[in-house]
Amino acid sequence: MTEFNGSCLCSGIQFSLQGEPQGVFACYCTDCSMNAGGPCQFTSRFSRSQLQVQDPQSLIKVFVITQGTDSGYPKEKHFCGTCGCTLWTVPRKHGGEVIVVRTSLIKDGLTRLPPRTEVFVRNKPEYFTGCSDIKSFDGMFT
Repeated sequence: MTEFNGSCLCSGIQFSLQGEPQGVFACYCTDCSMNAGGPCQFTSRFSRSQLQVQDPQSLIKVFVITQGTDSGYPKEKHFCGTCGCTLWTVPRKHGGEVIVVRTSLIKDGLTRLPPRTEVFVRNKPEYFTGCSDIKSFDGMFT
């Protein structure tokens, strides 16, 4: 079985993911763009049951975005309370069963998990051409 390992910036939180992701995508929603400090975030969608977390100092904090999301649904941003690094998002649309992990936090994640889909491309800046020749959706995909 495939395993992916990652951590936050300060390595205070370690995590592993068992098995392949349900999808790997570039997300241009407003929240991902703001969180990334760029046009998009590269993320991988997993089932929550695939996630194993090592957080011995209880560093994980949660911020819930309840209004103004591009999807129209609340979402939880899980982040490290020490370094501030966003680890994953839990879209409440899926009842907490799905996590969207920042691919760059996975060891060799940007190489092992290249995006195959773009979402919320209506927000994609005209000058940005970083993801060509992959599936694109104007909003979320299910």
